[in-house]
Order: sequence, then C-alpha cells, then structure tokens
Amino acid sequence: EEEEEEDIDPATLMESLPDELKDLTQITQDEDSEMPTGAETSSSLEGGEEGLMKNRPFDMLLASISNARTTKAIDDATVRFCEYNNKGARNKLVRTLLGVNWRHTELLPYHARMIATLNEVFPDIGQQVTAALFNQ
Repeated sequence: EEEEEEDIDPATLMESLPDELKDLTQITQDEDSEMPTGAETSSSLEGGEEGLMKNRPFDMLLASISNARTTKAIDDATVRFCEYNNKGARNKLVRTLLGVNWRHTELLPYHARMIATLNEVFPDIGQQVTAALFNQ
C-alpha cells in the first residue's frame, strides 16, 4: 500500500507556528529573496551535475540541523525545513535527527524542540521518531 504525499497549505502552517517562529519566517524570506533556490541553481547546470545540485540546499539545511547549538539556529532551521514539504524530505529529516552521534547530548534539547514544533504540522515526524526510538 502506497502512501500519498501530504501537502500543507503555507497559510495553515503559519497559523500553527508560535509567534517567535513567525518572526523568523520574515527574516528567512528576506534572506531567501537574495539567494537562488535549488531549482534555479540546478537549472543552470547540464547533465549529471543537475541531480547533484538539485538537493544541495536541502542537504546543507540538514547539515545545519546537525550542528545547531542555539535556539535561534534550530528555530531558523525549522522554518527553512517547512519549504521542503514532502514525505521524502520528512523521512530524510528523521534519519538525520536519529543519525546524530549519541555522545553529543548537548544537541538533544534542540532536536527535541524541532521535532515538537514540526509535529504540530507534520505529525508523521513525531510518530516516526517515537517509533524509531522505541525500536532501538
């Protein structure tokens, strides 16, 4: 049985975010307007490089989540993650969060904050993390 990808309306997403995250969306939108998106970057490439560059902004976001050590950094990453609204991106996020070295316990509160925030809009993220932790 194949699951359909669930698309969330951006307006619905904004309504469910806490006020401090709503402020961050304005900041990231201003920054994003100056930077090319992954689609714009990959459209200028030819051949096999296109597939590699297409997901580069998303991969950089996942790397920033693994290194986020402040509330502002994780909240910013949470807002930016919402731009990649598809099942594959959510699955990759869960794998990234669970794949962090367990010796880095200082990251746990920030990752928990991200999971709790995203769980409001994407309940499958919380379910997948919970199931994976129980299976370990």
